[in-house]
Amino acid sequence: MTSKMGVIQLFICLGVILHIGPLFSSATSPGIQAVFNHTYSGNVSAGNEKLYTFTHNTSMDEAIRFQFLSEDAVPDFPILLVVKQTRSVLSYTVPYVSPDGQKYGSVSKTLCPDSSNLNASVEETIIVVVSTSSAIEVNFTLTGMFVDDFNLQSNKNITFLSDPSAPQYYQYEFPEGVDMVMVRAKSPDKACAYLSVQNAKCPILDGVSTVRYNEGFFQTMTKQAAITVTRDMFNGSDLFFVVVVVHSTNAMCDNTFKTLSPLEAAHYTGSSKQTKNVTLTVERTLDSKF
Repeated sequence: MTSKMGVIQLFICLGVILHIGPLFSSATSPGIQAVFNHTYSGNVSAGNEKLYTFTHNTSMDEAIRFQFLSEDAVPDFPILLVVKQTRSVLSYTVPYVSPDGQKYGSVSKTLCPDSSNLNASVEETIIVVVSTSSAIEVNFTLTGMFVDDFNLQSNKNITFLSDPSAPQYYQYEFPEGVDMVMVRAKSPDKACAYLSVQNAKCPILDGVSTVRYNEGFFQTMTKQAAITVTRDMFNGSDLFFVVVVVHSTNAMCDNTFKTLSPLEAAHYTGSSKQTKNVTLTVERTLDSKF
């Protein structure tokens, strides 16, 4: 009896292994060998995921951004993106639904640089898995790219566009002998946004609901904002991140913010979608040298 039970248990174990094996092989198979600065088109459905493999040499001087677009995806059956790096995993859904019920079919995210390779360039493989529970095929496009001007230079302006589904962040390194700078953001648009300075570590808090909880500082802004940053604010670190997050409404800046219930959000059409043009500058101050 004991030997029969052992055989049965062995077959059960083998059955489990054979059942889950394809899931593991699917998650780790090479998929499509992708390259940066190229747009890939595809479609997914329940049980039919897509996998893209990107390879690059890591560096704290650069950052990678993924832009994803799907006009077909719906909140009830969203597309799930999982981006696997060597030391971290980023996941998000498309469409992005803002707290006030706005739906965004285009989502862009910048990956956090690997701070473990400050002094060495190491080859890294990034795996992007695209999936959905929708029984109907959902079309999408995916683009991986390097962020222009990721490293901010003292007294040099950079200008970019941002919206609620596409937060932006950049990196600044204190030059030798400089211990204080002023981070300034200006915009011709009245769209409400957060300007945040954060410790240069992962994960980046670049969401409307998370940016307030970082270890640094933040301000709401419409036309302009400024934050003084000193080296000792981040335990003497030479690096910090500057983050811009745009709100879907101006309520936070107008002091009329109201949290909608899930039922209200589901039926709320919202106002026109907000996009913000931002010019960012890091200025040395008169007291930059103590």
